[in-house]
Amino acid sequence: AREMKTTPTQQARGKPTSGGHAATATQTHGVGAKSTHAAAAATTTARTAASGKPANAAAASREQQKCPLKITHDKYDHYAADDTLTTDKRYKTGFSTAFMRGSIPCHINHGCVVHSLQWDTPIKAQDYAYLLPLFCEGLSEIDHPYVFISRCGLRDLLLAEGARERVTPLLPVCVPYIRTALRSSNEDIAKAAVEAFGHIVDVVGGPALHQSGQLKPLLVPLKQRLANAKTSDSVRDALHKLVETADESSAREIAAAIKSAIPTFC
Repeated sequence: AREMKTTPTQQARGKPTSGGHAATATQTHGVGAKSTHAAAAATTTARTAASGKPANAAAASREQQKCPLKITHDKYDHYAADDTLTTDKRYKTGFSTAFMRGSIPCHINHGCVVHSLQWDTPIKAQDYAYLLPLFCEGLSEIDHPYVFISRCGLRDLLLAEGARERVTPLLPVCVPYIRTALRSSNEDIAKAAVEAFGHIVDVVGGPALHQSGQLKPLLVPLKQRLANAKTSDSVRDALHKLVETADESSAREIAAAIKSAIPTFC
């Protein structure tokens, strides 16, 4: 047999070099890696779908948005936070409307443990004729931050030094809002209204409240609520506390009026 001789050029053309082997291996490995990653991603997606969990961050964000936002883990935690960025929104009361307009001169001071209300200017410098009816109307709010600000602000206004002379002339304007809150189907709102009624009794006193003629409009919804078997214990306890406080102070006639108007009260 005749032996065929090949030149170096022919050898180079006919046989792949070691670098060619490496390039081919790298390409093959890349294709295999992509296939492996695709299979793993498909498996993960299938498992996620079976478990009912969102498959990516966007889906997780959408799931979180379904849950109501919370402002605190304190006693107001069951109230959802209002979406203040919503445009063309109709607010529940005049209080939330005024707050979003920037007409309420106070804000929440977010502490590490508890939240408090911070007034932008001293309370003695506030316009009671404008603010007190707004805060009484705010008792019917159900969203944050209006719930916290309206209740704490009303307490601050009523218990401030020299509040009696400023609150008494405004009773005919404020009592209808408290009466509306007492009629609410929301037990927490009704409890807040009873507590506000108690603060007014402490500040104004029994004789002044009688003379203003604003006691009877509050007794009617109180009687209706206590006659309702669905009224929560928290509302009943708040009313008992109000009567006990009135009995121990100069407002005994208020306690007597409540007991006479509500025969079942004990």
